[in-house]
Amino acid sequence: MDWIKELRDPKYTAAFQQWCGVVPLGRVVVDNNNLQDGGSKFDAVRPNGVKNGYHATNGLKARPTRHSGENGIQVSNGHVKSVEDEICKHKYVKTSGGLQYAISNKPLYLIFRLGALMGNEEFFLGFFPFFLWNVDSVVARQTIIMWSLTMYLGQAAKDVIRWPRPPSPPVVRLEIEHSGEHGMPSTHAMAGTVIPCALFLLIHERYEISPYLCVTAAVVWAVVVCLSRLYLGVHSVADVMCGIGSSLLLMASILPYLGKCDWYIQTHISSPFVLLVLSLALCTVLYPASKGFSSRSNATEILAASAGTLTGCWVLHYTGITKVVQTAGLHPVIYPTLDWVAYSLVRFSIGVVSLVTTYFITGKFAAWLVSYMVGLEKTDKKHPSVIIPYKFITYYTMGLVLMALVPNITRWLGICRSTFFGEVL
Repeated sequence: MDWIKELRDPKYTAAFQQWCGVVPLGRVVVDNNNLQDGGSKFDAVRPNGVKNGYHATNGLKARPTRHSGENGIQVSNGHVKSVEDEICKHKYVKTSGGLQYAISNKPLYLIFRLGALMGNEEFFLGFFPFFLWNVDSVVARQTIIMWSLTMYLGQAAKDVIRWPRPPSPPVVRLEIEHSGEHGMPSTHAMAGTVIPCALFLLIHERYEISPYLCVTAAVVWAVVVCLSRLYLGVHSVADVMCGIGSSLLLMASILPYLGKCDWYIQTHISSPFVLLVLSLALCTVLYPASKGFSSRSNATEILAASAGTLTGCWVLHYTGITKVVQTAGLHPVIYPTLDWVAYSLVRFSIGVVSLVTTYFITGKFAAWLVSYMVGLEKTDKKHPSVIIPYKFITYYTMGLVLMALVPNITRWLGICRSTFFGEVL
């Protein structure tokens, strides 16, 4: 396991950042006396107990330091440039966690920011509903099964392993939203691997589409999401590699049974009960105990939303709305038209309004109900005894609305996708 310890070293993340054009400039220190004397507001970073500068470690090419009584950036050849000179050299200068950095490659910055977004909750809440309502519910449904199991195991593993994220400095942490979470494994890397791989594999099995196109799209998607974790300074190389490896291993274990699992969820009388009890147990008594910050709330959102969505599939089947439609061979690929775009946007807008309304109404009711049941005088959805049941009720209900209510609303309005209710298998 020595290679894992080696790849946890933040020097590799910092080196990748600098190679991609993220230039650390130093910490922002506002010194009013210094400013009055005409001095600089940029002071040197003081890591590892070294006053006014960096140790010559971690393989970094540029380090903030103070030279001859002035702030500056010392380059590897020994020359010293002022911080202001380095800032002028780069057009895009930002601050994160008090650390000043410059972006010398704006296209890479935008690409990896997009990659990070593709592993966030906001992306999942938009992508999966859109795909369900407007493209193919079989592919989306089975991808959700794979994604939810993988993400749950990843979140639980974080609370078992409890390895910290790379320290800043030497890395520049461009993303601070998930700083409180543990780092191993990278759940962004897990989602960024399992979603495109499962998605395009299922698409290839159902449609007349080039396997080379599917493989290329999956690889590009996965690479952008996974490398974004290094670029943004929030994971080590070991975190990302273990995230990729574990997600591929889980896919290989689950894929042979995915079709049977999907059929059971939609058709068996016990399916809603099993989904509800199993997801509740995984979020509570079966979730690993953890001191301090826990990823349990994130795991609860994922499992509850997935369980609600899959229960919605069962509701549609047992009410006779969805029916098995036998098809011969693979489906032809139907390319988007202006009509499809227009109807898709209308369906998506109706769905978003329904989900947002459900989130606020159910969320307020669930927070009040759980707070009352645990004996709180005031509603507090962030209370340790409230947050898990509050989130479970809210996201489970949103999943039901997503799958059972929104398609029926579009059906009543006459704008539902024509093949939606025949996509059982």
